[in-house]
Amino acid sequence: MASKSINNQNQQEQELLASSAYATALLRSLHFSGVKFLRFYTVDVCNNVRCKVKPVDHLLLKNNNNNNNNNNNVLSLDHQVSVAEVCYAGLPYYADYMIDGTGMNAKNVLMIQPDLNSFRILPYSPKSAIVMGNLYDQYTNESSPLCTRSLLGKVVQDAIEKHDITFVSI
Repeated sequence: MASKSINNQNQQEQELLASSAYATALLRSLHFSGVKFLRFYTVDVCNNVRCKVKPVDHLLLKNNNNNNNNNNNVLSLDHQVSVAEVCYAGLPYYADYMIDGTGMNAKNVLMIQPDLNSFRILPYSPKSAIVMGNLYDQYTNESSPLCTRSLLGKVVQDAIEKHDITFVSI
């Protein structure tokens, strides 16, 4: 039983290092290509695109500083961008005031974890790149019920498993 947990831990470490190598290569490629900003996009329940922007140099510098302090050489794009949960469910799409009765405040923060399959350099703004992200709870690291991308993924998975429906990607 102990060897199984050790193997599982080794596999997780290998996946983390592979992800780190990919993030390092991606950020360095962006830097040398002249891309200055990485935009993290999400879509809220009202179909509004929400965006947070990080300078590529800042992401590289921040991760390099973390690596020097921790000596673990793990660079990640996860947990780089956060947004208050209230922005997704407590504010109406047409104004910046709290909706009465939501019980929401700005204390709970959602982390945007990028889906690197959606990564694109913008053709109309070559100094910017975008990546769509999924929202995760900062404490539990579980998918937020406010995340429309995760909700769609669950609906597709249910359709496949329960109704034997397959989807074709073009």
